[in-house]
Amino acid sequence: MGLNILDRLIEYAIIDIFEDTKLKILGFPYKCKFVKRREQDNFYIKDAVLNFTMMTQKNKIIHFEFKKEYFYNDIYKFLVYSSFLIYENKYDYELVLVYPQRSRKIVKNMAFTSLRFFYTDMYLDCFNGDKILMKLSAKAAKKKKFTDEEYLILSLTPYMYSKREKITLILEGLRLANDLNTKKNIVLL
Repeated sequence: MGLNILDRLIEYAIIDIFEDTKLKILGFPYKCKFVKRREQDNFYIKDAVLNFTMMTQKNKIIHFEFKKEYFYNDIYKFLVYSSFLIYENKYDYELVLVYPQRSRKIVKNMAFTSLRFFYTDMYLDCFNGDKILMKLSAKAAKKKKFTDEEYLILSLTPYMYSKREKITLILEGLRLANDLNTKKNIVLL
């Protein structure tokens, strides 16, 4: 399955950020030794936007997924892939799924497995996109440069909670990036 241009741009932007920064806002407090896009040819997980396997500086494997939609059996699909990584590498392993919005249908209990499998899910609609944009706008007004983490947060704001329409958040994010005359690739999911 080939990647489209948007996926490729997001991939490069996020790989750079993960290698240089700690993504505290997404609950990701470690820096990585390496980041690799996960190959998914042998697995039926075609709905994910971004799939990364990372090795942290503390030798922990993180499988990080940014997803456009949620499906009831996501966790079972990812467990198959995770079990291969755990078996091959013998490292601690954690799966982090980032969804655009909350769902009560996602399976969260993995009690039937004996694998050391840690699973975290987070929902972007739990973050207040209006407040984040206001904070970033104030920083841009002072002509202060954004950090890599702030650029990533800016690109994720359309999926966050807001009283405004998604297109308004996208346009404001692009305006902010343009105001700073950035050479970063700002990609809005």
